[in-house]
Amino acid sequence: MNTTLRFRYLAPLAVAVAIAATACTDSDRRELGEEDVRDSLRAAAERVVDTGIDGDLDCTSTITADGAVTGSCTGTTDDGKTVEAVFAGTADVDDERCSADLTVSVGGEQQAQETATNCFDS
Repeated sequence: MNTTLRFRYLAPLAVAVAIAATACTDSDRRELGEEDVRDSLRAAAERVVDTGIDGDLDCTSTITADGAVTGSCTGTTDDGKTVEAVFAGTADVDDERCSADLTVSVGGEQQAQETATNCFDS
């Protein structure tokens, strides 16, 4: 087999291997989904709190290997009340779908509760 013939057969194989090596893993997709969950929860809390939020909300989220989603954001309103927003639901990171129940409380009093919220949408 001459060099040109080898290149013709091996180049496409090398490209396929390179693409496969750079594809997202399940862990990578969950990590990206967790970022979407935090952004979505932060945006939901900011829509509900009408007095304004003092600084940034501190948000965390987790998507487990079996698709369980949890997220929480905490902070303080401009007038000093505690803000807490929570997501609890399920996600399919392969299909890029997430659905969760949302609860937002200000000063310990529930201000919003929604079911089947798209938790990948900010």
